[in-house]
Amino acid sequence: TQLRLLTNVVAVLRNLTHSTLENCVELDDHGVSDMLTWRLLHGEGDKEDGLLRLPPVTCSYREACFRAAATLINMAERSHDCATVYATNVPLVHLLVDVSGGSLKNANLFHVGLIEILLCAKAELTPKEYSSTWDDVLERESLRRQQAQRREEERKTTLEGSNKAKSSIRIQA
Repeated sequence: TQLRLLTNVVAVLRNLTHSTLENCVELDDHGVSDMLTWRLLHGEGDKEDGLLRLPPVTCSYREACFRAAATLINMAERSHDCATVYATNVPLVHLLVDVSGGSLKNANLFHVGLIEILLCAKAELTPKEYSSTWDDVLERESLRRQQAQRREEERKTTLEGSNKAKSSIRIQA
């Protein structure tokens, strides 16, 4: 019951962080970032290759940990200050990348908050602290964004051509 309550409370926090910068700043000012970060880094998560991972699927509090990570990522999307603080915590960044699927070679879409954290990490961390795999995530996101922009431009061009053709038909009629 207590675990279900924790999971639900973290879900409410995650939902709050979807809305406004003010909510994120208020939550951060009240220690939510520190509390969730501590829970993620000092809980009983798995270590793989020396890097912290979410608890295994069989673990009863995995969902609460996933929601805690999602809350931090949402806060980083809204608040550059939060993103900068999270970016300087190397084990946390590894965990957030893992939660977002960044360690998967076929992952194509990343959360804006995660990208913000990685950009801050690139600016804030030393080359020794910064993981080259994070550059892979940033590169994939850059390519995805370029492809989306190209598709949008093609869509607009097609739409404009279609509108001109309709306009020409109306004039002739």
